[in-house]
Amino acid sequence: MFHHDANHSGVATDPATGATAAAAGLTLKWRTALGSKIESSPAVVYNATLGKTLVYIQTWSNRLVALDAATGSIVWSYAEPGGKGADSSPAVYGNTVYIGATFGHTLWAVDATTGSPVCSYKVSGRIVAAPVVADLGNGPEVFFGDTGLSETDNYGSEWAITGVGNPLGPCKLVWSFNGWGDTNNRTYPGSWSPPALAYDSNQRPILVMGSSQPDSSIYALDARNGAEIWRYQTATFGDLDVGAGATITAPGVNGFADGEVYIPGKNQVMYALDLMTGAVTWQFRMSKMIHVYVNSVSTPAVVGNAVFVAYGYGMWQFNATTGSVIWYTGTAAPVGGMILSSPAIGGAIGDQAVYSNDTAGGITAYSEASGASLWHDTIAQPFYSSDAVSDGMVFTGGMDGAVYAFGP
Repeated sequence: MFHHDANHSGVATDPATGATAAAAGLTLKWRTALGSKIESSPAVVYNATLGKTLVYIQTWSNRLVALDAATGSIVWSYAEPGGKGADSSPAVYGNTVYIGATFGHTLWAVDATTGSPVCSYKVSGRIVAAPVVADLGNGPEVFFGDTGLSETDNYGSEWAITGVGNPLGPCKLVWSFNGWGDTNNRTYPGSWSPPALAYDSNQRPILVMGSSQPDSSIYALDARNGAEIWRYQTATFGDLDVGAGATITAPGVNGFADGEVYIPGKNQVMYALDLMTGAVTWQFRMSKMIHVYVNSVSTPAVVGNAVFVAYGYGMWQFNATTGSVIWYTGTAAPVGGMILSSPAIGGAIGDQAVYSNDTAGGITAYSEASGASLWHDTIAQPFYSSDAVSDGMVFTGGMDGAVYAFGP
């Protein structure tokens, strides 16, 4: 799924993409042009029926494509009906790919082996965020948000529908939520944020996501019924959505008994919140330190007691327990463009690299330990897609309409 798994860890323990391999240099293994810009991030999954690993990604022209991870050849593609314009990232669960259509206002379930549509569910607005899929004990369910009809009509909801293989049948409504806390004179928010799902210390499944302005909040919902558990508002003025996804650590990790939520708001503040209560453990205003004032939309990655997130012209590492800055790469060695993508971690423990893209067309591998740049390459077009690490390679999509695979 987007950022690897349901709790958005962002970590793949693939030894072939670690710091040692990155420092030795990665090369472009293949490039496949798909004909339309790509803001979607890839999902990379082994398909047992075909006996090969596939890269699933969506183009702006509503085309969901499966590529052979080894060669880049197109295995199948599916053209989603509806208005053009799509940047949702796919989630693969079992033999089904789930993908959102921005202007088609539809969540599609597609056979992962053949590309044939299985079912769909239409909602009230644009689906921009990546869905997350989980089985809470009653069969697969798909969780996702919509952002309303337009920038001036953000009245959207968070949704849970049945997945393929659910005993109730696929693509049926389980619950929806639009009880947003701040409607500011009847201006209603929605959600751009890819939801994350994890269990708290009471084994309660919690769905965490952000809302758009004017609400600009982080929500925790009971994933079983959509009931609000807690809400934390990050800002009360300006166009300051919470558009990034949350990354959630399990109860007990780093000494947090309830589990911990790490997420930035567009107000340039990085937050750590208690998963069960929403209480703030720590917060850090990144813009105040570097005097760069742009939207923060990168979903963090967590390795051990380190939190990695992109903001401005560089990558950050925070101490997960205290929120202290361990390193920031953008002061001494800034990249050529803003980093809006989410970091992907590759490599075995002790030999990990942090991969990210920037809007100047650069892809960079940083040392997990020091933040030093281990490897960098530049492509002609900007990157908004986040990387996926698998099978000894790093995969990403470009605004030039091509999918790229780099490897040692």
